[in-house]
Parts: sequence; structure tokens; C-alpha cells
Amino acid sequence: MEGGAKQLKPCPELARESAPRLLRLPDHVKERMRQLVMEGVGGAGREAGGPKCGIGLAFTDKAPYTVEALHDGEPAHCSEMISRGDLLVGVAGHSIADMTPLEVTDLILGDPGTEVELRLRRSEDEFVVWLLRSPA
Repeated sequence: MEGGAKQLKPCPELARESAPRLLRLPDHVKERMRQLVMEGVGGAGREAGGPKCGIGLAFTDKAPYTVEALHDGEPAHCSEMISRGDLLVGVAGHSIADMTPLEVTDLILGDPGTEVELRLRRSEDEFVVWLLRSPA
């Protein structure tokens, strides 16, 4: 390691066991992440109507919507809060029980660097995860 910087390693077991029911990033962290996303996409998506992006999550094509896959390196995977088999019950404050897959996808997609709220259920536990959208 250069310059004596410490390399931190994630501990998925600890993160899952001690994870709060609501994961929300502090505003200064979200702002820095937005800046990094904008730098990475060369400014694409800074204006409304720019290219839309998601969170790297695939779900079943019929309700009830179940998480089928998390794409490596994408926000849903990196959060370490979402697992294959979790039930997706809400997006951006909306219940998705009566929505089509396209309507759910439209709620998930947005401008790079913006956040989206997911409400999920695992067994009897329901929890909320906030993620920043990022281009693949």
C-alpha cells in the first residue's frame, strides 16, 4: 500500500447481522458519490432527460417480484443488503404489487447519481435500502 493508507476489507457477515432496518447515506457522502458518478460518465445525465441508469438488480417478470440476480460491482450488489430471493415490495415510496414489470423498471431507472428507495422483504422482515443509481 502506498503512502501508508489502510486497505479496508468488507465483512459481509458483520454487515448483514448488524445492519439497520433503514440504510441511508449521509448527505455529504451522497453528494461525493454523485460527483464521482458524474465524472465517470463524462457529465452524461446531468440534465433532465439524459441517459437513464439503474442499480444492477434483476427481478422476476411477474408479481410478486423476487430478486433474481445482483450484477457484480453495481449498487445493489455493493450494498450487501440485498440478496437473491428477496421480495421487492416497493420502489420510491410506491407499492408495486399491482404494477407491471415495465412500471417497476421505470421507477427504478433514473438519472446517474440520484437515489432510489427499495422496500424489500426477507422471510418476515421488511426493510428499506437507499441506493444511488449508477451507469453499468
